[in-house]
Amino acid sequence: MTVRLVSQGTTSDYDKYAGFLTRWEEHVKQTGGAVRVEGWADEGTGDVYFDEEWADGDALMAHVGRMQESGLLDEMLSLQTIDSLFLLTPSDHPGVKALCDQFGAKRLTRVVSVTS
Repeated sequence: MTVRLVSQGTTSDYDKYAGFLTRWEEHVKQTGGAVRVEGWADEGTGDVYFDEEWADGDALMAHVGRMQESGLLDEMLSLQTIDSLFLLTPSDHPGVKALCDQFGAKRLTRVVSVTS
């Protein structure tokens, strides 16, 4: 089952953050396991928003592990605060649970879905 996370945060150095995201995007492509990753930012306010869907809990944890190994996780956390994190899919994966607990993620349940 896929794992979907949505995060909201801010960056105080938009230009430096934009450079980081170029390297991070390449990391995501090389790591594999991403079903869809989309990010938005407001250069004026520094607000950032990400919507990530991973093939499963193992894929998400592999991504996070490789970010730790490469130093990208520390770099990200030095450039961006994560103000809110939401888990939009149920997951009993122990690593996903620990990650959500570490960042105080809210676990949400879908209550409506409309497609046309």
